[in-house]
Amino acid sequence: MNVGVSESSDERGWNDHIEATPDSLMPCTLTTRSERRTLQDAQRNQKDLGKFSTDVTVLYLVRHGETDWNVSHRLQGQDLNAPGLSVGGRKQARQLAQRLTSMSNTIQPQNQHPVLHLDAVYCSDLIRAVETADIIVSHLRECRSQHLQVSQCPELRERNLGVLQGLTVQEAAFQQPIALAAMLSRKSTTLSPKEELVHHSTAERREGTALEGGVESVEEMMRRARAKLDSIASQHPGGQVLVVTHGGVLHALYHNIMGRRFSEEVKNTSLSSIMLERGHAVVLTWNSIDHLTMASADSPDCTAVTAGPECVATIGTGGGFSQGG
Repeated sequence: MNVGVSESSDERGWNDHIEATPDSLMPCTLTTRSERRTLQDAQRNQKDLGKFSTDVTVLYLVRHGETDWNVSHRLQGQDLNAPGLSVGGRKQARQLAQRLTSMSNTIQPQNQHPVLHLDAVYCSDLIRAVETADIIVSHLRECRSQHLQVSQCPELRERNLGVLQGLTVQEAAFQQPIALAAMLSRKSTTLSPKEELVHHSTAERREGTALEGGVESVEEMMRRARAKLDSIASQHPGGQVLVVTHGGVLHALYHNIMGRRFSEEVKNTSLSSIMLERGHAVVLTWNSIDHLTMASADSPDCTAVTAGPECVATIGTGGGFSQGG
């Protein structure tokens, strides 16, 4: 079974691309330490794929499309006054929708990633995620006759940034320095599975959930999001589900599964995927934006657009989840 391995971060970022098979490698040149480390993860963790049954759920994880606040670098968090998708963000969502349609049309080689046939679509209930999901579902309905409903879930929201929401980092440093320091402190970082074994006391966990200025800890954000993802997987055993969420949730998820941070920006409308069953997770692909280099998404027809071959570095396992818009 071919498995990829890839990495991501908070709203900054890095993309190392590799793909490993049991006995050979796809033609990728391993030039950096992160690429070599990624390959080692793939080889070491391949055996963990055998832990999954036929009831394993594949979750396709998407960050919402671009907003004007993304462009102006304003902290969005859960601000209900934050804008929806920009013109560019709507185009990104249509490009992703075309990619998903082409995945549905593609017959893939045996033992590779399954042909996409979505059983359900879930999204954060914040407007930027809802609009992204609606564009995708509308396109699939028109082009694939798939009549999917979008289920909105507050548990999949971005991290609540309290008094920092609506500010740039520069403005926050001047107007709310204590809250900004709390947001960036070690206490706001979700623990990896190994760290959880050490920092396990009730007092320590409680301390990590309430920060200055109403800022939600990353740990608390991941706890609610992980619980929802586990619930989604249990409701769709053996299925394929699209989940539209936020950069912070995706950074935290990667950190907890992989045991390290993804030190590159999780891009708007990036496509990632994981296998999830009974609390056990494996990363298949991460932060792929091939669709953003495709032909224009302004065409009204449903012509399948296929991306070139990917060399995506992405494999990891873990039982927990761990920072973003």
